[in-house]
Amino acid sequence: MNLQTLNHLAASSGGTLYLMGLLLLVALTVIVERSWYLFRLMAGGRAVNERVASLPRLRDDLLQKELAAAAQLPHAALLGVVLSHAEVNDRCWPTASKKPSCMKSPSWTGACGCWTPW
Repeated sequence: MNLQTLNHLAASSGGTLYLMGLLLLVALTVIVERSWYLFRLMAGGRAVNERVASLPRLRDDLLQKELAAAAQLPHAALLGVVLSHAEVNDRCWPTASKKPSCMKSPSWTGACGCWTPW
């Protein structure tokens, strides 16, 4: 197909071909914009997760700083939940296979501040 054939088809289509081209352009623009937004969202969330994971203790002041830094991300809602439950913001959560030395009985808070669910 050459350019003259395409021009003839576009002219004889009654404008439908031009409308389809415009809709294709709009669809591609939306696809690129949403992909870029999701990429930035995931990168921002990954950065928040890495910064929170590197904190030695989930202190309220450090979490408030992270909440302010991630205010535009949906991860800020998760940080808000963590801040609302400050009594369990400890990294000493025991696993089933390895019980920490501070665990004496079920639901006992030991010297290391562990809350044990069993």
